[in-house]
Amino acid sequence: MENKDSHLIEHLDELRQRMIKTLIAFVIFFVGALVFVEDIYSWIIKDLGRDLAILGPSDILWVYTIISFVFAIAATIPAVAYQTWEFIAPALT
Repeated sequence: MENKDSHLIEHLDELRQRMIKTLIAFVIFFVGALVFVEDIYSWIIKDLGRDLAILGPSDILWVYTIISFVFAIAATIPAVAYQTWEFIAPALT
């Protein structure tokens, strides 16, 4: 019984490590997107022909944060897929 518990703990530890790596990748992409958010914003609105409506002083901060968050999620998807595969692959052999 004790062997099964330690085996489960090892799997949970590996899962935790992979989740931490994925979170670190997200944070790196989020900070990178915050640095270049004005360029990303310009790229998004270039085909609209006008700017997005900003109704209050805090709206621009909110828009920039949401743009950075969406960009970070999109950029993190390959890291999530890789970490998921690396966690599942040993069970498939």
